Amino acid sequence: MMHRVQCALLAAVAAIGLASVASADDMPANARPVIAPVANWTGCYIGANAGYGWTKKGWVDAGVPEGSNTSAGGLVGGQTGCDYQFASNWVVGIQGMYDWANLNGSHPYTDDTRYIDRSKVSSIATLIGRIGYTVEPATLLYLKGGAAWVDDTFTEECSPAVDVCPGVAKVTRTGWTIGGGLEHEFAQDWSVFIEYNYMDFGRRTETLVYTDASTYDYGIKQNVQTLQLGISYRFSTL
Repeated sequence: MMHRVQCALLAAVAAIGLASVASADDMPANARPVIAPVANWTGCYIGANAGYGWTKKGWVDAGVPEGSNTSAGGLVGGQTGCDYQFASNWVVGIQGMYDWANLNGSHPYTDDTRYIDRSKVSSIATLIGRIGYTVEPATLLYLKGGAAWVDDTFTEECSPAVDVCPGVAKVTRTGWTIGGGLEHEFAQDWSVFIEYNYMDFGRRTETLVYTDASTYDYGIKQNVQTLQLGISYRFSTL
């Protein structure tokens, strides 16, 4: 009886050994362990963002400062662009961003508080170049800079009401921007970012048109600052 049990055990061991050899023979000679993909920033992307913005506007009447206000509010929009990674850790790219905004503010005319000057930013757009450095394969620190545009509405209201009020100017202003941020790839092709931007539009003469078709010029100096969070999907490789 003992002899039969020993024979059965030897047969089982032999079968397991043959199965292991067969399994090894089936594996390709150059088989290697599966390695998770390393983040690659080269490619084009599209995404969405949201944040908060504030803009300082100073009004000047015939060279005399007549008050200023800080218009502030939310913004939401999207971005698209392309990047190229080189020399292992460096990334350069170009990006366009557009955001709808609701930045509102007002102040009384310094020399006559019957007049209220209001400012509103309804959209912001930028076209920038950026350069970054990967502090980790999936984490990019970057600087950006380029051109900026802002859609403004300037309004002068009168209290008590005056027949010619309000006076309104709707304009698009061009300026420059500089900023920076951090972007992290949290899954293959997906990344999130946080960034700060400063935009300067200088001082420009704006002509307000009143209800009786009369006009009045103000010099208005303006800058805009934003803090934004966003998400992007990288859909192609250059």
